[in-house]
Amino acid sequence: MKQILFLIILVLVGYFVLWGGATRVLYKADINPKSLFSDIVTTVDGSYIPDIDPARNGFKYTNVSSYNKVKENIFITYDPDTCFALIDLVYSSGSKDAESLIRQYLNMFTMPEDKSKILNLLKTYKDKQTLNILLSLYKNSAISKITLLKIISEYHTPEVAQTIKNATLSEDLNLSQTAQGLADSFADQRWYQEGIKAAPIKENKNANRNFEDQVSQY
Repeated sequence: MKQILFLIILVLVGYFVLWGGATRVLYKADINPKSLFSDIVTTVDGSYIPDIDPARNGFKYTNVSSYNKVKENIFITYDPDTCFALIDLVYSSGSKDAESLIRQYLNMFTMPEDKSKILNLLKTYKDKQTLNILLSLYKNSAISKITLLKIISEYHTPEVAQTIKNATLSEDLNLSQTAQGLADSFADQRWYQEGIKAAPIKENKNANRNFEDQVSQY
């Protein structure tokens, strides 16, 4: 018990000594410590996107061939609920197979409720892998570009800024109006201003137009 009390006292003393010394230095430099640390937190929270959300556990299996057999046999069932269950497991675990399985699912199941499941799943986590999947689906998929653009706009990166800017020039009036609304709302934000100044992302408009013809107004 005495050892525990001693450790607690030691930690408290160390905290006040170190923090007191640090704050004195900051105040002498005419810097408000609270403002400094709040600025740092704001910057990190606003710009940092992990490669894989820490909440995703990491998909692991002991035998590659066994895992491939599971994938093949599940999709043979042609049951949307069963196939989605596999995608949910693979995506939520951060596996690199997530995008290919999602595309396979969307090619097989085209009803609005099937697309809704995928969209809701992709809104569960926020990381670079998910953003890349969303951007890929935006370029080539039968899911509404308007719906995808709204989800993508939650990521404040140069790729997203350029995607929004490009969409304002779309021949699809509904898409361009939606994109312009997003562009106006982000116009005074630094991430968007710097993003649209970066090297432009080129899109194959002819290829994308074929997919736009298939877009449902989900």
